Amino acid sequence: MYKKIRYLGSTVHIYEFNQKTHRMEILTGVPGKLEPLSRMGRGAKVRVNCGYFGKTTEHMGLWSKDWTTVVYDDNGDQLLHFEESNERDELPSTLTFGAAFTVYEEGLPSIRNTKPFPHYAQRHPRTMIAQRPNRNILLIVVDGRRVGELGMTAMQLASLCKYLKVRCAVTFDGGGSSEMMVGEKIVNRPSDGRERAIGSCMAIYKK
Repeated sequence: MYKKIRYLGSTVHIYEFNQKTHRMEILTGVPGKLEPLSRMGRGAKVRVNCGYFGKTTEHMGLWSKDWTTVVYDDNGDQLLHFEESNERDELPSTLTFGAAFTVYEEGLPSIRNTKPFPHYAQRHPRTMIAQRPNRNILLIVVDGRRVGELGMTAMQLASLCKYLKVRCAVTFDGGGSSEMMVGEKIVNRPSDGRERAIGSCMAIYKK
């Protein structure tokens, strides 16, 4: 289910889905090539950006010890867990992927792993994945760098998480890369005025 709200001076785009009826995939499009979101994951119910526009597809979205690691535990709990760094072979799960800084854990603000991301305290467009206590997953894109769209700091994202009553949340790449597509429609306003070429995306499909 897609909806948008206004919060702290920005438009927030939210897509919520049930893991029993939908599955998540991390996609990189053409191997080794940066591409716009619209060229990745066609046929998905919803897509958001993951990886950096200025890096290779080895960064963010795919697992990397350099970023916060997200572990989707599908042993019956269907929970998202965040780790600072781990060896991948020690993290058995349905899906393990890299993200940016942590925002929220166990229903409380938890701004962690910000050293590689000095912009965390500034207002920028943001992309985030979150989870409710009922196990539903939320993909969230915050508009920014436009007239009437201020973007959010990490602490403002934590405030948004409290408002949305999620249990945990972590960011992907933000800025001009932040984008959400529902079906084949771009629902937010990328701050560059057009799509950026990125390294990877998260795509949601109906099971």
